[in-house]
Amino acid sequence: MTSVQAKWMIFPVLILDLTRIIVIWFFSMYQQSTIGKAFLMVGVSSQLLLIREKTELKIY
Repeated sequence: MTSVQAKWMIFPVLILDLTRIIVIWFFSMYQQSTIGKAFLMVGVSSQLLLIREKTELKIY
């Protein structure tokens, strides 16, 4: 697998992750509670870790 193919493989994954983050963010804004905010922080941080892992796997 070439690096170009690997880069194109990342895009759909990133789009899915970003939409999930946006959904979580909207939910927490609608909720406006400590539970919603905690849910947001956990969701975003876990998604960022997943994105980092996926990109590292694709690059190396």
